[in-house]
Amino acid sequence: MQSFERSTHGRNWIFTEPQLAELRHKLYEQTAEKLKSAEAEKGITTSNLTVLTADEEKLLREYYECKLQEICQEPVCPDQKHPAITVPKYTQRAMCTALSYFKRFFLKVSIVEENPRHMIFAALFLAGKVEEEKITLDDLLSSYAPKLKPETLLALEKRLLETLSFQLVVFSPFRALVGFLCDLQTWSRAQADKLSAAAADKKAEEAEMQRLQIEGMAAVRDALVGDVPMLYSPQQIALAVLRRVAKRGGGGGGG
Repeated sequence: MQSFERSTHGRNWIFTEPQLAELRHKLYEQTAEKLKSAEAEKGITTSNLTVLTADEEKLLREYYECKLQEICQEPVCPDQKHPAITVPKYTQRAMCTALSYFKRFFLKVSIVEENPRHMIFAALFLAGKVEEEKITLDDLLSSYAPKLKPETLLALEKRLLETLSFQLVVFSPFRALVGFLCDLQTWSRAQADKLSAAAADKKAEEAEMQRLQIEGMAAVRDALVGDVPMLYSPQQIALAVLRRVAKRGGGGGGG
């Protein structure tokens, strides 16, 4: 398997905070110039139109990132014979990939140039293909955007691909977290066997591992909203999350 450091994700889509700020400032200037040129072409001399500020764009991006997560986490019943059993509509893997595409796109295109609501559907549709998960046009459009035409969504997918330079590899902090938990569980069981731990102690350890997984997954979902996934590797995010939820269970403070 390709390492994160050698992947297009690791080489081209992880930044420092100053780098992100510079990229967004350049995008702001380009968008302002496009607006000015468009007004000049139409002979508009006075206009109340302005480019969104960095904080306004951030607010909009994070709002739609939360909406994308809500769609993916929507409970569905896979078996009508057991209506009480539900699962998320789309996997965390597809959700993470779609969020990454959304973030990357709006790092290169201003949010005033493309409808972010429509783009979350294009990102989900593309993520389904990449992650080999069934996410159909009919399902997306009929459930969430009945007025959006299929050809429009396909055109958005094409623009998304071109804007991302067809760099579609996404490493997931969910997978990294599962890997850390598996290592921790293996070590914990080995220690319990070595010390001949009582059955009650082993049961308590299993309960703690389950808590770490549940709370850890929720914390990763929270971390996916905003710039964190473009500042830190998935392994760093997963390890920070694991440390935080472990300290929470042990009565430690946050941070």
